[in-house]
This record gives sequence, C-alpha cells and structure tokens, in this order.
Amino acid sequence: QGYKSELSQLQERKESILTSYNWPGCSTTETLIQDFAAFQTRLHTQQDHLQKEISELRVQEKLAQIAGQLQAGEPCMLCGSTEHPNIAHSPSVKQALEEKQQALKEHRQEEKSFAELQQTIQKITAQTETIQHAIQQADERNTMLEKKCAQHEQQHLWPDYQSGDSETIRARMDSLRRANKTIEDLQQARKQ
Repeated sequence: QGYKSELSQLQERKESILTSYNWPGCSTTETLIQDFAAFQTRLHTQQDHLQKEISELRVQEKLAQIAGQLQAGEPCMLCGSTEHPNIAHSPSVKQALEEKQQALKEHRQEEKSFAELQQTIQKITAQTETIQHAIQQADERNTMLEKKCAQHEQQHLWPDYQSGDSETIRARMDSLRRANKTIEDLQQARKQ
C-alpha cells in the first residue's frame, strides 16, 4: 500500500512540474521522451538561427564602423579605393544586434529551464520505475506466499474442522475433552 501511495505522489509531482513549466501532459514516458527530443531539436535550431543572424549583424556593424571612418580621398580599409560614392549607413544594425543578443540570452535561459525540467522528470521517472519494480516484486512474492499457504492447507486438511461452523467445532472440542477425561479416569483407576 505504501509503494502505491508513493507512486501516486510521484505521478502527481510529475504532472505538477510539467504544468508549472507549461508543458503539456503526456500519456506515457516514451511520448514525453519523444516530445522532449523534438523540443530540444527545435531549441538548437532556433539557437543556431539566432547565432547566424547575430554573426551577420556583427559583420554589418563592423562594415558600418568602417564606413563611418571613411574620409574623402583616403583609401578604403577593405577595397583600397579612394572614391566613396555610396557609403553604407546602418544605424539600426546596433539596435537589431542588441535585440538578437537579448533574444539569444532569453533562448539560453529557456534552454536552461528545459534542461532542469528534463533532469527533474528523469529523476521522477527513475524513482517511478524503481517503485513499480518494487510493487511487481511484492506482488510476485505475495502470489508465491498465497500458493505456499494453499499448498500447506491442502497437505494439512482436517475434514472434521473444515466446516468453519464454530458451534460444530465447539461441540467436537467438548466431546474430545470428555473423551480425554474418560481416558485419564480409566488410567487412574488402572494404576490403583
């Protein structure tokens, strides 16, 4: 009974944790593992995409810095030209870069929370499996003991007392007591 109560508490804790992380309830551990794997793949894909965008924005930011340093008649650091007819101006690059970096920071926090969720669920799943195994062993032991008890009862049948009727048993016990008393009396008389 204790194992089953503990198992129920673990299931409730698991559901509570999944709910607290806004994770949809899953019917089986296998489904949860598959959902976790798919979610982790999405997280990595999103992170790769964000890092690529950040890299591109850093290149644009560096180009904007170089463009900001160009002086008429002086050679460009990139191409060496002394003429600069179309200087690129990108004031929004810095803001876009900051937004993407913030998004990456939030994404990493989400990934950290997901890793914590995954660890907690793995621990609960391991505990659940341990308890289920213990319950199975206890059930098997109980079944074995019940069989042994049944075999023992079959080997030691006492047909006169199988009825289970307490009045009949009491009457037979009284009869046996009287018979024992008679035997004792006869043995006493014989000794005299």
